[in-house]
Amino acid sequence: MRERKSRFWKRLVPVLLLCMPVLYVMVQLVMLMNRAYKVEAAVPDTMQEAVVFSGVMSVNEVDIAQSSPGMLDYLANNGERVAAGDAVAQIYADEDAWRKGLEVRRLQREIAALKASKVNSINPADLEVLSNEEKKAVCEVMQ
Repeated sequence: MRERKSRFWKRLVPVLLLCMPVLYVMVQLVMLMNRAYKVEAAVPDTMQEAVVFSGVMSVNEVDIAQSSPGMLDYLANNGERVAAGDAVAQIYADEDAWRKGLEVRRLQREIAALKASKVNSINPADLEVLSNEEKKAVCEVMQ
């Protein structure tokens, strides 16, 4: 009887030792495939949620006088750095021309966004990658 128990344990211990790494790998694969968390893009909702810092800032501004009459439409954002000779604003003769110019620029931005969203190398079934691309596009539009 004692010899039988001894043989049983001698067979069982190596089997258990071989099963443990296989079981560990299987658990890791299940955890990898079924993520318990969701990745989101962090976008501050209010200025209170933004990073607060202190420091010194110097600005070198030059006023540009309007040389001809008409409606101004600024191409550069407020505070944006521009080089000498860069276009800062466009002058339109009337309000109708100004609205058409805005529409043209809006359509150009849409075309650029659509061209950037054309992703041929990504598998359409990979929803996480597509979701991340969508979040990046939303962040770019919000800026």
